[in-house]
Amino acid sequence: MSTSVKKVISVGQVQFEDAMDLTDSYLLEIIKTRKTLHFWNAYCVSLAAEDSKFKDVASNPDSAVFADGAPVALVMWLKARRTGKPLSRQVRGTDFLRRVTLLATNEDFRQAFYGATPEVILAMVKKLRIIGTSQSVVDAYSPAFGADLTGLVEEISSRVSKNKPDLVWLGLGTPKQDHVAIRLSKLHPKTTFACVGAAFDFYAGHKREAPVFVQKLGFEWFFRLLSEPKRLWRRYLVGNVKFLIKVSRSR
Repeated sequence: MSTSVKKVISVGQVQFEDAMDLTDSYLLEIIKTRKTLHFWNAYCVSLAAEDSKFKDVASNPDSAVFADGAPVALVMWLKARRTGKPLSRQVRGTDFLRRVTLLATNEDFRQAFYGATPEVILAMVKKLRIIGTSQSVVDAYSPAFGADLTGLVEEISSRVSKNKPDLVWLGLGTPKQDHVAIRLSKLHPKTTFACVGAAFDFYAGHKREAPVFVQKLGFEWFFRLLSEPKRLWRRYLVGNVKFLIKVSRSR
């Protein structure tokens, strides 16, 4: 698999794609030259520091890891500025999903969506139909909640074999979706797997996204924490502290 477009900046020993200009041609090249796409935030960096198997996802030469979170993107920006390189940027999984689904019809590639809940999947397909890109969708399915890793891989692999998508979107949560993507990529080398997590919920309108000005200020994580404190407090409060410690030690 070609890695010609891969330029990386290390944040906490995780190699992130140095995405400077998200043109349509760049997005298409990424999809065509990578087997798995991952969108990581500060929590993911801190998790990778504690889980070597999760960290290995980022070091896979056929993977691309993007800075989904503003704190990660800020560290990348500061590193690029210090070295005199062109400045890197944040790549939100939800924004990537929106851009690529619009490209799918014109570029004639087949998409499949696996994850979230049946209600979210139905809402996504309905929205894709409204914007005129549903003809590119060959499958959309919500696996059973709580399914183990092996079961998920077998179930999704069967559907990929049957429907033959060029690009599979996974909304299974971190780190499960990342491990599933790596395993599936070995079984289906002609398909690209993109791990976008909660992007399914945002795209379908089942969860509210942070306002654009909040995103630009770098406080989307805080907006999400206020929206779902019981579920996300550990991820953002504990995870962000671990991220800061990890980054400071790896400078």
